[in-house]
Amino acid sequence: MPTSKHQLAEVLCGFWFDNDSNDWDSTFFGKYFEKVSILGFVEKQEQKAVQVKVELNSEQKGVPISEMKEGEMRMVFRNPEKNAAIILSRNYI
Repeated sequence: MPTSKHQLAEVLCGFWFDNDSNDWDSTFFGKYFEKVSILGFVEKQEQKAVQVKVELNSEQKGVPISEMKEGEMRMVFRNPEKNAAIILSRNYI
């Protein structure tokens, strides 16, 4: 029976929360960092999402319509010793 020594390179488990039942405040990033830093998540990095929408319209051959807008900010908290990270944004962890 063959055995494999493959190891996982990255695993992501995410939870989305109801938009209507949760108030959000950007100060939550700092409060959350206080809680997870004692668990080894001592590095933090702010990320800003960008949403790009491209429409290909057959009536205007070869001229795509594009729209770009900023998405919501999220924060990544990293634990360098365990090579782990937590991503936190509005209604998502």
